[in-house]
Amino acid sequence: MAMPPEKREQVLEKLPPQQQANLRQRLDRFDKLPAAERARLNQMWSTFNSLPPEKQEVVTRQMRAFNALPEERQKDLKPVLQRLRLMPEDRRNTLLNSEAFKNRFSTAELQMLTDISQNYPLPGR
Repeated sequence: MAMPPEKREQVLEKLPPQQQANLRQRLDRFDKLPAAERARLNQMWSTFNSLPPEKQEVVTRQMRAFNALPEERQKDLKPVLQRLRLMPEDRRNTLLNSEAFKNRFSTAELQMLTDISQNYPLPGR
């Protein structure tokens, strides 16, 4: 995504046609985003790529689980997840282990919130 267009083309040309078309659509949507949003997404991608493979796997699995939740539940969990990712580790752990917090979410949701917030910090944290 951060590549110049000519470099992108070189990479895309090496892919099968269907994958090229899919990636071109995604890149087109990305290019149409405001500059600040593109920069934020690039930073998130860079942060993800800097994680060890085992953490990338955990985050990928849990982000897929998050995205598979009903839209209404995603809306409920997203601000909670963002707050957790911003918290210092000790405060986050205290909150995650509190009875009030545990009673608010299912076991799967708690695991998702824990795994993502502990393994995928917000950029610049």
